[in-house]
Amino acid sequence: MAAIINHKYIQGKKELLGTGSYGEVYTAELKVAIKQLRFSEAEINKSFEAEATNLLRAQHPNIIRLYGISGKHTLVMEYADNNPLDKYIHNKDSKITNSHRQNLMLQCAEGVAYLHSLTPLILHRDLKPANILLTNNYCTLKICDFGTAREIGTEMTAEKGTPAYRAPEIIDKGFFGVSKEARLKDSSSKKVIRFIKIEDTQSDEFEAEINTFIKIKHDNVLSVNMVKSPYQNIMVMDFSEFGSLYKILHVNKDLISDLLLLNWAQQLLLGIRALHDKNIVHGNLGTRNLFLFDDNMVLKICLDPTKTCGAPISAYTAPEILKYGRRTTRSDVYSFGIILWELLSRKKPFNDTTDQILASMILSGERPDLEEMKSYRYIEILRSVIKQCWNEDPNKRPAVNTLNLIFKYDYDEIKRLERI
Repeated sequence: MAAIINHKYIQGKKELLGTGSYGEVYTAELKVAIKQLRFSEAEINKSFEAEATNLLRAQHPNIIRLYGISGKHTLVMEYADNNPLDKYIHNKDSKITNSHRQNLMLQCAEGVAYLHSLTPLILHRDLKPANILLTNNYCTLKICDFGTAREIGTEMTAEKGTPAYRAPEIIDKGFFGVSKEARLKDSSSKKVIRFIKIEDTQSDEFEAEINTFIKIKHDNVLSVNMVKSPYQNIMVMDFSEFGSLYKILHVNKDLISDLLLLNWAQQLLLGIRALHDKNIVHGNLGTRNLFLFDDNMVLKICLDPTKTCGAPISAYTAPEILKYGRRTTRSDVYSFGIILWELLSRKKPFNDTTDQILASMILSGERPDLEEMKSYRYIEILRSVIKQCWNEDPNKRPAVNTLNLIFKYDYDEIKRLERI
């Protein structure tokens, strides 16, 4: 159990050391680091409690030490000179020898190995230079910021941690299960098999969504089937050899004609309309949930309840979902606007922004920069369409049927759009 520290002992002059996703870290005259919770929402409280629990369990020279808890929302921790590893290695004045680099990485590995040796083991989930501190004249390394850490076996989510440091299997993991590529018996094509824990499929919301998804048959919607057993539930979807739209745009960075980009936008609208015609709101549209088939010519929306039930905040989340937790057909229109911007700019919307900051930006009306889109002959029309799609007021966004009319070109006849 952590020591309870009287708040009066950490009062007085404090210096801000840094700001995290849900709190600020200060140093006090006693030369300890004080982490104070900035908000009191349930999810943030959960992260705060997780950090305290994990720091209490982790007693190692390369893990920041927890001295105690002061009040309800303050952690009192070891002070480590406020020297983050990222500033040290990117400082042009730092003269770092190869042996020193190797020693620091060895200390980091020893700290991570220690976390993994615990029972149950602890996964940090946001390990990066900014969450590693150096002390003792830059010679001793200490891992810090355990707000996203979890014991293995507890609830895990895919979108935790800084995107640039996430492993690919974390990006592709669903919220309730793990995906594997396989070829089913008597099937000529590969399938994505998602193994789902029994308890995760027992909610009424999940059951209703999966039953509705199975009935959807459309060229631009990925087919879904469910195989149930007393021991393991399995969701089966078509496997895309070409991967997600996100992968094509930002990982492979394939050369794509302007015409094909707009054709993908049209196919996305056709898929969205098919869902809305069945009274289905996706609510979590994004380029990671869109997959390409037939030599990249066919785009399909992934209907995956393991990714739509309780989906996290993303760059595609409409403000009304953040405000009221309510998804409507116009929420999907908002997401379409962000995706269209992403297609035409080839940039990631709100790149590497934490969930809490992202929510604040969306609610305050911030949107991606329309000037970052490539120049097309019809760019002003496209900018106008995107701006309407991500209007703060859902009622002022165009309906999907209206958007379909705008994007309804004869793609066999239309000439390729020319750059200005």
